[in-house]
Amino acid sequence: MVTTIETNRDARRITSASNLAMDKIESMRGDSLTLSGYNNLTSSSVGEKLTEEAVVDTTNGIYTRTWDVTANSPEFGATEINVNVAWDKKDGTTRSIVINSIVVQP
Repeated sequence: MVTTIETNRDARRITSASNLAMDKIESMRGDSLTLSGYNNLTSSSVGEKLTEEAVVDTTNGIYTRTWDVTANSPEFGATEINVNVAWDKKDGTTRSIVINSIVVQP
């Protein structure tokens, strides 16, 4: 029974982490639709602590979301975005997912 509960919790956390990563990717893709937005895409200097509901909460946030932006990658005029969402499991191990996207200069 405990294994089933832990598996369900892990599945919920993976789903939530995936959603948080995709939310950031979609937000940055939307920002990149204009030239000024595209030119202002930047990496995170400090991770955001988030709840499962995507609320920023530095005290009770379960997830830490960070992102890297690499201009002219994989080629000139394109920008690579990598979003990482990490969380600590009950046993103290850290899990994470990474979602990547590429946007092109408008």
